[in-house]
Amino acid sequence: MKLSRNLLLWAAVAAVLGWWFFMGDNPVQLVRRFVGRGKRLTRTTIDGNDDVVQSVDEVVAQVRAAMGRDVSEDAILLARVSASEHPGAAEREKGAVQWVCRNDAAKHGWSQRYTVTVNRGTNRGKLGHQSGRRYASHLDIYEDDLYIAESLLAGQIPDITFGATKFVHYTGFRRFQDFLAARPKVQAWIDEGGLAPVFLGDVSTFVCFLPESQVSADGQPLAALEGIG
Repeated sequence: MKLSRNLLLWAAVAAVLGWWFFMGDNPVQLVRRFVGRGKRLTRTTIDGNDDVVQSVDEVVAQVRAAMGRDVSEDAILLARVSASEHPGAAEREKGAVQWVCRNDAAKHGWSQRYTVTVNRGTNRGKLGHQSGRRYASHLDIYEDDLYIAESLLAGQIPDITFGATKFVHYTGFRRFQDFLAARPKVQAWIDEGGLAPVFLGDVSTFVCFLPESQVSADGQPLAALEGIG
């Protein structure tokens, strides 16, 4: 019996460490992924194409019904992105993810709905896994993501990415350089696109990108160093 308990204990430790390495969540983030996020606001079904069965309008209606009040579509879509990109993230990282998505929409003159649902395939206009999309949007929204989105849109959360329109999580890799070696598309953003990676403090494996001219030699936004923003 004691041996069995020890095996279960070590199996649990191995599972946590494996999740930490492959999913990018440390133990605190792992706990945050499942608790402390407030009420679940949507109920999502995924079809065989990894698309969300519910339309954007249905998701919006679910959130408004769950909250018992009017909620803007843009806030719901931003919340959907941060909930799907990294459910276990702290507020700072969720805000950064949402800001990149918002900056991306503004840069192209797109609506937030188009930005979140644009897809290379035939499933444009649908939420779903990131494959073929600019952003993941397949996971349910909880209150924490929505409150962050509403605060962001109300001007209460500053843009710590300083206008970035691209980001990655180098989850599953010990070093960002290893991630780049396995992701030539992202490496091309640096080599050919004139972008530089920006590493923000206390944001897990999140890395955003700004034009080289806006980034210091040690990978910090010049605007932040100059006290602008």
